[in-house]
Amino acid sequence: MADKEPAAAAAKSKYVDNGWPNADGEHAVSEFAANVSGALSPFGSTEFPLPVEDLPFVQSNTVVNR
Repeated sequence: MADKEPAAAAAKSKYVDNGWPNADGEHAVSEFAANVSGALSPFGSTEFPLPVEDLPFVQSNTVVNR
């Protein structure tokens, strides 16, 4: 069993966290960098629910053939 441990360790790939930016001087968006606690919204400062007037939805009118 001691023979398998070095091979398993060598087979592991380096972990890369895609959530962290690559540019110098930039920081990842996280709760630690935010001005509010909790998860950050992917919609920015948009508040939900939206008013009906702001929705781009148009109700369809289906005519049934009989």
